[in-house]
Amino acid sequence: MDRKIIDYMEQNEDLEGLSAVIRSKKHPDIRMEAIKALAHLSQESARSLLMELLSDEEDPQVRLLCAQILGKRKDEKALPALHHSLKDENPAVRAYSAGALAKLKQSKSVKPLLSLLKDPQVSVRKYAVIALGEIRDGQAVDRMIPLLNDPSDQVKVVTAKALGRIGGEKALSALSSLLTHKNNKVLKAVLEGLGRIGGAT
Repeated sequence: MDRKIIDYMEQNEDLEGLSAVIRSKKHPDIRMEAIKALAHLSQESARSLLMELLSDEEDPQVRLLCAQILGKRKDEKALPALHHSLKDENPAVRAYSAGALAKLKQSKSVKPLLSLLKDPQVSVRKYAVIALGEIRDGQAVDRMIPLLNDPSDQVKVVTAKALGRIGGEKALSALSSLLTHKNNKVLKAVLEGLGRIGGAT
């Protein structure tokens, strides 16, 4: 099968044809291209297919790609599927699902994202924190503050920035306590977070 066929299907909004290619599993590379084409289709059924693949597909690369596309589409109706995929067995899928929720910025996602703050994988904790920072819901602050002492400096950095985005007295106090941090990247993030809070007052 040729990539030109996928292009033709995409241009003609041929969801049925793309769905057939995706479900055939005969040509893995072309199959992935067909899934990418769903990102450009306007039909509601394209979203339904992406959500179905995110939930049921065996290949974690496909689930990961579907999470990414659903985030780019910024469609609130995809929230239930993305919330469910935060429990995916594959950490990359969990991380990408959190990243998708960062783009949607819905307060409904706060509780599911909070459950990832103790995930064993650094990338999952990192993207959960980033998403919470984008949503900017104050109820997340208490659960995020302990991550300023996370074993990973990456997580410390994104937490400091996220707390700065959310703001409030608790975030200000927590960030202020790290003004003597020895890691330059963490200290820079702390100062950035404090600057955001200061700029908002």
